[in-house]
Amino acid sequence: MKNIIMGTVCGLIMLYSILTCMSIYGNISRKNEMEHILSRAVTTVLKQSYGTKADETQVRALLSGELATRIASDSQFEIAVRVCDTDKGILSVCITEKYRNPFGIMTQREYEKTAIVEQEG
Repeated sequence: MKNIIMGTVCGLIMLYSILTCMSIYGNISRKNEMEHILSRAVTTVLKQSYGTKADETQVRALLSGELATRIASDSQFEIAVRVCDTDKGILSVCITEKYRNPFGIMTQREYEKTAIVEQEG
């Protein structure tokens, strides 16, 4: 009986350890993926809209489309355009990602990216 209890406790500890490792790995991989995707999407959108008279809603639509093509995730996203000046070539974006971790807890992360077009000359 003692061995059965010890085996069950050890099994539960192993299961909890595996879930914890999966959660940590998932957080790290999501963070790296989102930072990379957000950087490329903001740069692409800024290059497309630089010099045009695009307003914030048009830039947000371009950014949403760009992110939708790049992200393969079951997360929910909220996009907030902090600064949008297409004449000067400045775009600052904040994205809030909401997802469930392996323990079933809703987790929220924020990512910010600012891009500036450099002019030669």
